[in-house]
Amino acid sequence: MTSLTEQAFAETYVRKDRRERLLHELSNPRKRSRGLDRFCHGAADLLDPARITLAGPSLEHDPAFIAFVAPRAGETCRIFSPDGGIDGLELPLAEAVAACVACLDASIIMGGGFAIVRAEAWKGGADMWLLEQGRQA
Repeated sequence: MTSLTEQAFAETYVRKDRRERLLHELSNPRKRSRGLDRFCHGAADLLDPARITLAGPSLEHDPAFIAFVAPRAGETCRIFSPDGGIDGLELPLAEAVAACVACLDASIIMGGGFAIVRAEAWKGGADMWLLEQGRQA
C-alpha cells in the first residue's frame, strides 16, 4: 500500500503522465524497490520541471543547497530508497541528507513543502534535484 507521503510526493513533484505507474509500483511490495530505482535513474525525465529549484551533481556541496537545508535542518523528513537500510526512515533533514549521501543507492527525501531526489552515486558524484511545492516556473 502506498503511504500518504509517497502519494503526496508523486502528486506534487512527478509529471502528471508518469504518476500512475510510479504509484502502482510503490504500492506493490514486490515492485517497490525496482520502481524507486527506475524512478531515480530516470528522474530528470519524470520530475515536474516547474517544481525544480536546484539541480546538479553532488548538490550537497552547493552553497544554495546548504542555505536551503540550514534553517530546516531539524525538520523531520521521510526517506524512500531501494536500499532497505534507509527506506522508510524518518529523520531530521540534515541527518536524512547525510544518510542518503552516505548510501550509494538512489533516494528521495520528502519534507514539508519540498523534496530532494538523489540518483544512484557514480564516479563524479550523484545527480540531485531540490524541488519545492510552492514553486511554479
